[in-house]
Amino acid sequence: MAVQFLRLIMPIVRILRLCETTMRILSNAVRKKLPCVEDLPNFQNLTRLEIEASGDCRWMVLHEILKCSVKLEVFILYKEKALTVQATDPPRWPSLVYLNSSVIPKWRNPEFAPQCMRSSLKVIECVDFEWDFSEIEMAEYFLKKALVLEKMAIRFGRGMTHNSKERVAKRLSGCDIGSEACRITFSSP
Repeated sequence: MAVQFLRLIMPIVRILRLCETTMRILSNAVRKKLPCVEDLPNFQNLTRLEIEASGDCRWMVLHEILKCSVKLEVFILYKEKALTVQATDPPRWPSLVYLNSSVIPKWRNPEFAPQCMRSSLKVIECVDFEWDFSEIEMAEYFLKKALVLEKMAIRFGRGMTHNSKERVAKRLSGCDIGSEACRITFSSP
């Protein structure tokens, strides 16, 4: 039903916000490799996309939606607060032993960067960003592959310690950036 609804609105929608429930439904469709998800038409006019998701919902569906969003300019990822994992210690790079990968799958870089990342995506915001290594890998991927990116805004979650924030900021500030115009901003609640 969610995929059918998306097919209906794809030609006309300019701004879209997908809630956690919709992301779970779409994630299940991707996981089951349903044909309805494999051949989605393009969001021809979508310029702003906001997604509420956590866990596998972020990773399973994100690639498919970005592939369909050829004119996307603004992408905002809100982490579902109810499912946020809390910890007192920052992660040890490069792996997080304490995360259960069956609960929170790792980010996997797509084989090809979506068209929007090469031509139109200018602003990315990550809200309630934590020390989750997959989130950091995703942010690094966006910074490297978004060739016209002007701003990457990271809003840390409430559970982040000062030390964790500094480590994440240092890591993201030091990674390869595909757009010379890109600035990275960090803020706390």
